[in-house]
Amino acid sequence: MTEQLQPIALPLLAMPARKKNRRVVALGRNGGEPRLETMTSEEWRDIARKAARARWAKKKG
Repeated sequence: MTEQLQPIALPLLAMPARKKNRRVVALGRNGGEPRLETMTSEEWRDIARKAARARWAKKKG
């Protein structure tokens, strides 16, 4: 008694179109340079340490 199941077609939900904020898009094009200019060396070091820990955690686990 093996019955084959038939797939059910579900309607796709339409996602509303989003408008991008031009100012935010322009900031993203600059990369990390503006952020680097405003950070202290201590802040920069803390972010680098956190990133390194995250990378090593991925490799171990």
